[in-house]
Amino acid sequence: MSATRRGALDGLLLFRLGSRVLDAVLTAALAAFLFWSRFSLLADGPWEWDEVLFARGLLHFSLAAHFPHPPGFPGWLAIGHLLMPLAGEPLRALQWGSSALSVLALWPLAALGRRVAPPVVAAAAAVLVMVAPGPWLYAVRGFSSTPAAAFALLAAALAAGGLTGRRATAFTVLVAAAFLVRPILLPGLAALWLVGAATVRPRRRLLAGVIAAAAMGIVSVLAMVRAEGGWNAFLQPFVAHTDKHFSRLDQNLGGVLDLGLVKGLGGGVAASLLMGAAVVGLGVWARRRGRRGALAWLLVLGLTVAQLVALQNRSYARYAVPVQLAMAPLIAATASLLPPALASAGLAAAAVGLGVAAYPLLEEQHTTRLPGWRAVLTASEEAMARGMAVVVEPELHPFASYRWHLLEREGRKPPPLVLSPWAPEPWAGVDRPYLVATVHRHLYAEPLAGGELAWGGVSDHLEPLTQQRFLEAWVLGAPALPVGEWWAVETSSDEGSFQWGGAGCEALLPPLPAGTVVTATFRPAPGPSPLAVSWNGTAVVAAELG
Repeated sequence: MSATRRGALDGLLLFRLGSRVLDAVLTAALAAFLFWSRFSLLADGPWEWDEVLFARGLLHFSLAAHFPHPPGFPGWLAIGHLLMPLAGEPLRALQWGSSALSVLALWPLAALGRRVAPPVVAAAAAVLVMVAPGPWLYAVRGFSSTPAAAFALLAAALAAGGLTGRRATAFTVLVAAAFLVRPILLPGLAALWLVGAATVRPRRRLLAGVIAAAAMGIVSVLAMVRAEGGWNAFLQPFVAHTDKHFSRLDQNLGGVLDLGLVKGLGGGVAASLLMGAAVVGLGVWARRRGRRGALAWLLVLGLTVAQLVALQNRSYARYAVPVQLAMAPLIAATASLLPPALASAGLAAAAVGLGVAAYPLLEEQHTTRLPGWRAVLTASEEAMARGMAVVVEPELHPFASYRWHLLEREGRKPPPLVLSPWAPEPWAGVDRPYLVATVHRHLYAEPLAGGELAWGGVSDHLEPLTQQRFLEAWVLGAPALPVGEWWAVETSSDEGSFQWGGAGCEALLPPLPAGTVVTATFRPAPGPSPLAVSWNGTAVVAAELG
């Protein structure tokens, strides 16, 4: 074996023991554990919109339809396309990509930790954050946060070790890869690149990386423009999405315990201890590696945390994964103030505690389908078996669109799919018996044919780490569809249910078996005009209804 190859293999060893064989065995065992912790507990289907938007975008890219939403996440979709032939299904490809890059993050985290702590302490700190509820739970999902963090951490590890030779080029390419996987991390990634680039002399050694990064960006944008059908079609969704996003920032509320950064670390106590250790670690880093390095950490993480709190939904724990992972080297720095054996044992014990608390959440996510997704699956199978259409709420449409495209990809003909009359789009109508898949049961009266199925809830421990939506869902057997101006179903004092309707409201009834009797009771509110009722377009008087 050449000295270069042997040196590269030695660089993969985590513990830097006197025995290379023992080091290799322990490193392999730790990597195998992390691999098992990810790939054996992949989530059962999508658990949120963004996952299914990414997966649906792999089948047919459309920014205008939010498949995926702007800025398009071209690097993440590229990884999904690379893994699709192996995974066989878009969402599974994204889950594999996130899980694999989560395991890969162990090495840059350990390398950064070794800058200020013994190798065993650095490795233990890395494992600690990787089994915390947030980083573990979202690693097995189809989100872009974990993969982007892995590339950024690899870039940071290169910068910490010195950007000599080709390392400067690799550094810039890795930062660009992180950006293309998750462009909204731009502030922190830009700070990371500027900090690293400032150490490169002469400056011309940055040129190759900058050219490569620019080429990656240009190719990504041109590919999206082509897929979208031109520059105007490409730019328009950005404007619409930006306006919508910033118009909702006033709803971005919640106290400290509601922060995703806190919830993802296991709650208030665990988060306080870990974040406190990271803050102390900044001081240790400054003392051992210089103030410039500590300020670099503070700048990159500070910008990212500020973005999490001010410009994104601060309660979503998945957004905080890059920050939580990056805390590991700073936690290692604090732990290094203790004797190595005591520090590594304490970190290992803490990792066991966090892992034991997180495992049931992973198991639940692995064995349970999100109710909204389950409703879409059930409605599609029932409709295909019975020759029916499926009516879905706007919130469930991304799930349904993904499901329908998967059916077509498998060579199966999906049933007609219609947006609910409650959608802002004009009602398209339905020409056959139908089922309704909804997450808003209160919008519909009782089913007229086939009853209803309901799914609801997750455990109280998992619920804070969801986005608190799609956790209850129903499939209704052909309720009357409220077309036009209607309000939600209410309950009267005599325990009957009713709906207020506005002028020109319609109730669309499904085809019913011969001999079925449907009774409609009208209680008009006082007004200047008489009540006018029509049945199938023919005017009738109330007494004739039955």
